[in-house]
Amino acid sequence: MIGVYHMADRITLSVRNDLNELGGLFGQAEEFMVSHGLPSKVMYIANLALEEILTNVIKYGYADTGEHLITVHVGVEDNELVVEFHDDARPFDPLQVPPPEMKGSIDQCSEGGLGIHLVRKSVKEMEYRYEDGRNVLTVRIQRGGDE
Repeated sequence: MIGVYHMADRITLSVRNDLNELGGLFGQAEEFMVSHGLPSKVMYIANLALEEILTNVIKYGYADTGEHLITVHVGVEDNELVVEFHDDARPFDPLQVPPPEMKGSIDQCSEGGLGIHLVRKSVKEMEYRYEDGRNVLTVRIQRGGDE
């Protein structure tokens, strides 16, 4: 992991496009969420989003094998946890990915898009924009109570 910038209600995490760096980012994000007393359901959804989105960016987002920086902001706003992803990968709007074709069990559904579909179904809101050569994906998770 390259960097961590921590404020009271927000943390900024930066990693290279290397799957081996994700563990450090996940740990820092988890520590931040625990320190804010977030319910386990909110942390589960946030961890799902972090893992699915970052893994997709690293595995499929870059046309070259060079080093790229991915930045994630995690913040508590009002009654939401907001996770914002910034990367310089190829433009990719996950909101345009059709849901996978479901055929009975999860093992039988069509390949591709299942992780993104699960994230979209689990969060309150997801917004995408391509700005200044960067993908910016914002995920909002309703804080609510622990279930």
